[in-house]
Amino acid sequence: MNGRSQYLGQQFAMKLAWAATVDKIQGATVNELAWCTETLLGSGLGYTQLSRISSASNDDIKLSLIDGFEEKFYCDEQIARKLERMKRFVPRPKLIVD
Repeated sequence: MNGRSQYLGQQFAMKLAWAATVDKIQGATVNELAWCTETLLGSGLGYTQLSRISSASNDDIKLSLIDGFEEKFYCDEQIARKLERMKRFVPRPKLIVD
């Protein structure tokens, strides 16, 4: 090859990404989220994770769920009962119509 080296390669685009646990991302705000709920413990962590997604326009929000999550989001029965009991102690505002 006349003393010259040749290199054959292929370039591909890379996008910077990072991973974090639900606890570590608390307080952060992201526009895109890829999320595996397989090991999600408790419904509260799911809501914490969903609340991290934010943008100026809701059209920009991108959420990718790696697995199904319907069974991961639920209302704890004890909390639901306590919320119902609390309603008895909260006075209803009076509606004044002129």
